[in-house]
Amino acid sequence: MFSPLISVIIPTYNRYDLLLEAIASVKNQTYKNVELIIVDDGSTDKTCRLQSDKSVIYLKQDNKGPAAARNTGAKIAHGEWLAFLDSDDLWHQDKLQKQLNFIKNNSNCQIIYTDEIWFRKGIRVNKKNIHKKYAGWIYPYCLKLCIVGFSTLLITKYLWNNIGGLNETFPVAEDYDLWLRLSAKYEFNYIDEQLITKRGGREDQLSISFRGIDKYRIIALQKMMQNNNLKAEWKKLTCEELLRKCKIYKIGCEKHGKDDEIKFCENIIRKYTNQ
Repeated sequence: MFSPLISVIIPTYNRYDLLLEAIASVKNQTYKNVELIIVDDGSTDKTCRLQSDKSVIYLKQDNKGPAAARNTGAKIAHGEWLAFLDSDDLWHQDKLQKQLNFIKNNSNCQIIYTDEIWFRKGIRVNKKNIHKKYAGWIYPYCLKLCIVGFSTLLITKYLWNNIGGLNETFPVAEDYDLWLRLSAKYEFNYIDEQLITKRGGREDQLSISFRGIDKYRIIALQKMMQNNNLKAEWKKLTCEELLRKCKIYKIGCEKHGKDDEIKFCENIIRKYTNQ
């Protein structure tokens, strides 16, 4: 019976042509002991053709968003390790092997990520210093923005289950929420090599099409403020970032006359000021 070490999960929605390229980047890995799980999140294009591909596990579900799709893949995964690949991203050929080499030499490693190359609308983008990546206890660096790319991640299934996977009530910023919860409890290992290519800038990306991403980052920070196990130093940093994000979001809501959202921000600012 086939017993994969790594389960690779690709969530997808109406990206058939890009998905085929992502799948090819998995099949071209130098490390081969993997199972490939495609979670079709209600696509209406040609994605269903993959159900006849015996080299992948194809599962179709009603459209529930990327968080639910990734969780679905993790639930049916047989591997000891979970890797995730967005359907518009590409792995470099030795991505998995280099991560496994690191794990072999660092027996306590349970979660590891890498650097990435960014393309936006086909043009390579130089990352700013704010996107610098770190190893170890990275929680303070995760507060401002996502420094971990989902497509770079390799995590034990045990750790994934222990943290509870992704929060499916988040239509966006579910990765931001996950990195906060994980980095508050566990050290992250990091390979300072660009081992994936991230392709962004399209209108179908939720981070572009869904305008509530700032609000859901605020909600994620609120949840961390309620975490009684969060060390005092980090709670202070969390509070500062929560207030900063709230004030910025409030200004935007005032410009667009969103009274309910303004009240949402004011209540948080009132509650956490001087804490």
